[in-house]
Amino acid sequence: MARVGVLSLLVVFLGSCSIQKIAVGMIADTLAGTGTSGNAFMRDNDPELVGDALPFTIKLYELILEMDPENRPLILTTGSLFVMYANAFVWGPAEILPFDEFEAQFAARMRAKQLYLRGRDMVMQGVELKYPGFTQAAFEGKLEPFLEKFTKEDVPYLYWLGAGWFGAFSLDNFDVNLAINVKAAADLLLKAYEIDPEYDDRTLDEFLITFHGVVPQGYGGDPTKVEYHFNRVVELRGERSVGPYVALAQSVGVPKQNYPLFRDMLAKANEIEIEDYPDQLLLNTINLRKARWLKENEEFLFLELE
Repeated sequence: MARVGVLSLLVVFLGSCSIQKIAVGMIADTLAGTGTSGNAFMRDNDPELVGDALPFTIKLYELILEMDPENRPLILTTGSLFVMYANAFVWGPAEILPFDEFEAQFAARMRAKQLYLRGRDMVMQGVELKYPGFTQAAFEGKLEPFLEKFTKEDVPYLYWLGAGWFGAFSLDNFDVNLAINVKAAADLLLKAYEIDPEYDDRTLDEFLITFHGVVPQGYGGDPTKVEYHFNRVVELRGERSVGPYVALAQSVGVPKQNYPLFRDMLAKANEIEIEDYPDQLLLNTINLRKARWLKENEEFLFLELE
């Protein structure tokens, strides 16, 4: 961040357009890359600290994008941060508010929806730069020609685009504009999985646990595939990730009123020693909070309990 700060000052004060362009490119490449800054976030066990820091980071990325608007890696990074922030730090805390705080929860729901859409639209812009005409085709439900062109390099874009799109729809099912074309989001996510099922430590498998558990078949969901995706994640990650267990408990256990499954998944989630896996400490901390909230409120989630 110190290097980024110095480079930002250079952009402000250097008068030469050519030198300024070089400086902007250096900043953009630094921000779009992966390295210690990302690890610093993921290794933190204080979600509030990370959540408070991310808005500044996102706005900094947007500022640099205004000066380098066709930097596709930076577009992807910025768009994905909007989606992550909406999920983990806006809707995530609101989802586990006490049931009587419905006004605060509704406000957070609408804010998270807008952040999801900002992330979706930004990543879509990155896809459009590589595949002109993609945006119009996505909103018109005419993606078939593009689905045949996508490669492994496109998978991160398809994942974050689809995740942001479905995230927004999941928070407002009555938004007609979202409902009309959300099938495109499903097509993109399933295509990403078809191309690279191993993407990012099987992140797509974890996403598809919830996707197939709650999305109607008309939109691409298939409840018979939930167990398959769950087993794939657990096979790879073993007992170092809380997420798959919470996903199965919430997306299958609760809707199906399968309390034994719900109970067993949350028990396994609580058995994970999250401090032993520092690279996933932030996500595990967030998911463990949700697991404990689900367990504490199980009487409100299940109609009949012994």
